[in-house]
Amino acid sequence: MKNSVGHNDIEGSVQKVMDIMVDNVLRRAESTLHSLASIKGSKVDARGVEVQGQLDPSGQHVMKVFNKTRGWEKADIEEATSDAQQRMGSADQSVADDAAEDYTGLQLAMEYAENIKGSKVEERRLRDEIKQAHDDTSERDRATDSYRQYIASLQWKNDNNALIC
Repeated sequence: MKNSVGHNDIEGSVQKVMDIMVDNVLRRAESTLHSLASIKGSKVDARGVEVQGQLDPSGQHVMKVFNKTRGWEKADIEEATSDAQQRMGSADQSVADDAAEDYTGLQLAMEYAENIKGSKVEERRLRDEIKQAHDDTSERDRATDSYRQYIASLQWKNDNNALIC
């Protein structure tokens, strides 16, 4: 490594490898979630009758709520969660049970919004910030230790954010 050509300028190569790793982690987490979300809760048999699939009725309801709310914003999910919590205290047991299943589906949607969707947004923001910082500084300023520490702190945030997923 010491005698190789360009051994002093490996930062770009390392950044490309880190970008590939972060993209891969996010892509794998999202594909795992999608494969779990695509489990059939119910199916139609040869006679045209809807029968139970791989999930019990409770699981079917939870996944239905999750799939419906997965694309919502966090504030909307929080509002629906609050509504579900209020219905969970109902005297009517069937309403309370349905609300508990809704609550579980909404919690899954909130996890999706915070971890997968939020990680993608955070990663894009950090990449843009690194690019902007690099564009804003002159070549002379890029050699300073403070600039390198700033870039390293941004990359550390980006790497840790990907590991959370």
